[in-house]
Amino acid sequence: MYENLINVLRETRERIKSTPDVATYVPPYQLGAAADAIEELTAINERQLLEIAVLSKPRWIPVTERLPNEGKTVLVVAVNDFHEDDRWVAVDWLYCGEWQQHSIVTHWMSLPELPKEEI
Repeated sequence: MYENLINVLRETRERIKSTPDVATYVPPYQLGAAADAIEELTAINERQLLEIAVLSKPRWIPVTERLPNEGKTVLVVAVNDFHEDDRWVAVDWLYCGEWQQHSIVTHWMSLPELPKEEI
């Protein structure tokens, strides 16, 4: 994204180094440092955008990883107490650290946004 700006700064730094009069006004190391800073900030920004994309994508969260906030209604994967192969998706919430509708929950996910259609 900023590759052109970085290249211009580096090229300008080299030209300034070879022109003594200009070098007294803009020290070449400042342009190099600016180019380095832009590169570093661009890399940080790209990593953060990737993290945001991963975190904002809806996914099933194992209860062993983390639990939803108390009282927040969420989708859950519930398991039958007697037949662990019997699983289903339901709605539930935590109250005092306990699921209120199902005794065994393996995963949860936030509810999707309601449609924004006019009624």
